[in-house]
Amino acid sequence: MLYRLVIRLLLTAMATVAIFCNRSSAECKKRLFTLRAVIDEYTYDKRNCPQSWSELVRAGYLQQEPNPHLAPLLQACSAESPAGH
Repeated sequence: MLYRLVIRLLLTAMATVAIFCNRSSAECKKRLFTLRAVIDEYTYDKRNCPQSWSELVRAGYLQQEPNPHLAPLLQACSAESPAGH
């Protein structure tokens, strides 16, 4: 059940990237992969999922906040975490 939720959230984020990204599909996928890697790195370092993009910016993992429509990436992190966060 949790697996399906995570997949659904990631697919939603990917669709959002495709809609709101003005670059090629390959560039959009690269950006999405990079954001996911940043979330994973933060989660590993802090042992907690980021609750917002601004949290990643303040911690120095991102230079600026990405499009707010990419929030499902953060939700997917929380869904994957055994403790919920």
